[in-house]
Amino acid sequence: MFRHPACFLVFLAASAIAIAADPTGPELAERLDHVRRPEKSFEVRLNITEIRDGKTIQQSSLRVMARKQPDDPHFDAVSLCLEPDADKGKSVLAAGSEVWFYDLKSKRPTQLSAHHFRGKFFVADALSTSFAADYTTELTGEETIKDAARNDVLCYRVKMKRRQKEGLTPEIIEYWVDKKLLQPIRGQFYTGGGKLLRTSYYAGYAKVLEDIRPTRVVVVSNTERGLVTDIKFEGFALHEWPQEMFVKDSLPRVSRGELP
Repeated sequence: MFRHPACFLVFLAASAIAIAADPTGPELAERLDHVRRPEKSFEVRLNITEIRDGKTIQQSSLRVMARKQPDDPHFDAVSLCLEPDADKGKSVLAAGSEVWFYDLKSKRPTQLSAHHFRGKFFVADALSTSFAADYTTELTGEETIKDAARNDVLCYRVKMKRRQKEGLTPEIIEYWVDKKLLQPIRGQFYTGGGKLLRTSYYAGYAKVLEDIRPTRVVVVSNTERGLVTDIKFEGFALHEWPQEMFVKDSLPRVSRGELP
C-alpha cells in the first residue's frame, strides 16, 4: 500500500492523532445515554433510601417499566411503588411531555406539573430521557474531581442546555465524565436561571446488559437542606411492553397489577 517509508510514518502519525482526539460534546451526550439506560425497552427495580441530616427517614422500592418509542430515542415510563405498604400501588406515567399520577384511593389519574415532576420523580425521568436528542452539549474542558469513593478522577466536563423552552427535564445540566473510561462520575442539574437543584454521584459500576453501568446513584438535594437520596438499581432486564400500558387510563390497572 505504501511504497515509501515516509508515507507510512505520516499515516501512523495521523492515525495516532485521530485516536487521541477528544470526543465532541454530542458524542459524550450519546455515551451518557447509552450508559445510563439500555437502548431497548426495559425494566429495573430501584431501592431508594432517603436520608436527612445523616438519619434514614424513608425507604422505598419502585419498579420502573420503560418502553422505547418506535423510531425515536425517547422512552415512555411507568413507575410503580412496591414499598412501603402505605404507598404500595401508587404509579406515575411519564409519556412525551405529560406526567400522570395515580393512587389506588383515587377515582382517576391526576396530571402533574413539570415543576412537581422534576422535584419528586426525577429518577424515572433520568432513566428515560435522551440527552442527545433533547439537549445541545458542549465540551467545556477537563477537571479532576472526587468520585463517590473520594478518589481523584480526571474528567471531561460537559454542559447541556435543553433545546425546547418547555419540558419536564432540567433546563441546564453539567456532567463530569471519566476521561479514561467514559463513565459518568458526577452530574449537576439546574433551572434556566442557574439555580442548582441537585448533585448526583455515580457508583457501583458493574456489567449490566452487556455494558458497564452505574448501579448506584447518590443524590444530594440543593433545595432541601440536609437531604440525600441513595438509589440502588437491581434487576435490569430487557422487556417489551404493550403500547396500551403507557396511557393515563391504564394506570389504575397497572396499580392493581393487571398490566402487564
